[in-house]
Amino acid sequence: QAQCSETILACKQARFALLPRSLPEVCVPMANRWWRFNAWTQRQPRTFNALVAAGLGGAGDITSQKVENAERGIDGTRTGLVVAYYAGAAAVFWTPLFVAVERFGASGLKAAAAKVVAFNVAVALIEVPAFTLFTAAPRVGWERAVTLLRETYVETVVSGLAMWVPGMAAIFWAVPVHLRLSISYTIDFAWAFKLSHTLNRDHAVTGALA
Repeated sequence: QAQCSETILACKQARFALLPRSLPEVCVPMANRWWRFNAWTQRQPRTFNALVAAGLGGAGDITSQKVENAERGIDGTRTGLVVAYYAGAAAVFWTPLFVAVERFGASGLKAAAAKVVAFNVAVALIEVPAFTLFTAAPRVGWERAVTLLRETYVETVVSGLAMWVPGMAAIFWAVPVHLRLSISYTIDFAWAFKLSHTLNRDHAVTGALA
């Protein structure tokens, strides 16, 4: 019991410090739901990040649809593809990437800058093409999806850099390691809105992506 108390106290003093994976459940204060939740996010990072990504990514797409045409109902297929993409990308790609970039160092300006660069390179080279092809190809076909990627790529990447460079600089500098990806999805609400809006706005009238 004394060992558990010391562990809990150390975690509280460190605010969001990582909890040991071997920490017995009895050592987690049952009366404090936040600390139990915090421990769970560290034991199940892929699941946690996928849930947050799916929720905020889907919300961003729904908001985009309302902006495009407030009177039109929500396109469930479109939102479903966005949600599926965000959940899968968070679990399969982004969670491991956020672990990998810690090799640049735990703290310091150079380490944070290297992580920001790595993140934004991944956005430009992987995120934008993957999102466009995954969410558009099932609806309009592969060839049309590739054309849309070519038409919107530069604008999307430029707007992404404007959003993600300052956003991730703040996150890598100030947010604890195990919460960085999930916190980044608060920015991703706006990013999902931008991705969906750019991809669909010029085609809403013609119905090419409806």
